[in-house]
Amino acid sequence: MVPQGKPLTLPEFQNGFLPLVAGVVVAIGLSLFLKETGHERVADRPSRATPPSPTLAAT
Repeated sequence: MVPQGKPLTLPEFQNGFLPLVAGVVVAIGLSLFLKETGHERVADRPSRATPPSPTLAAT
């Protein structure tokens, strides 16, 4: 990060990282709107051991 042969000053260096900081802030903000889909309680899901119920009654 040495433009035109001279080192950056502190304000120039800080301004160079502003897009990175802004991107992190936006990413954190957007993550608040995500829905968690990976966890499901065992009591809420149907058991795989029980056979499916018949849809039509046998006559």
